[in-house]
Amino acid sequence: TEGEVDVAESALRQLSQRQPDRRAPAYDLIRYIRAQKGEAAGREALNELIAEREDSFELRLMLAQYEFDSDNIDLAYSLLRDLQSDENVNNANRARISLARLLLRGGKKEEGLVFVQEALKADRKEVEAMARPVIIRVGQ
Repeated sequence: TEGEVDVAESALRQLSQRQPDRRAPAYDLIRYIRAQKGEAAGREALNELIAEREDSFELRLMLAQYEFDSDNIDLAYSLLRDLQSDENVNNANRARISLARLLLRGGKKEEGLVFVQEALKADRKEVEAMARPVIIRVGQ
């Protein structure tokens, strides 16, 4: 029933608010809202969480994936391009690798490889582990 959905959403929202430094509760909340109330409600809830959090990198990364999965490809690419300027090198590289993965899924191998190479230049050790699946797919 609708009342049960609201109770479950409220519980997930409280859990997410109590653990803002953990991404799993926020992800669970957004997935639940998306499944129960649809794409628009999930996107709205995700944007609300992003606005509430001081460190919203993980949620903005999730939003980019969400937009890609919703066929808002250009918006997903734009969000990830913005994230790659994060002052935290690891976050910036995660954004680059995520962008490379989405470009690869979209059939843009050469463009995706550019972002892998940029990430490798910034921090070779950390990125090699993240990029390995992308590099393998590009080679196929």
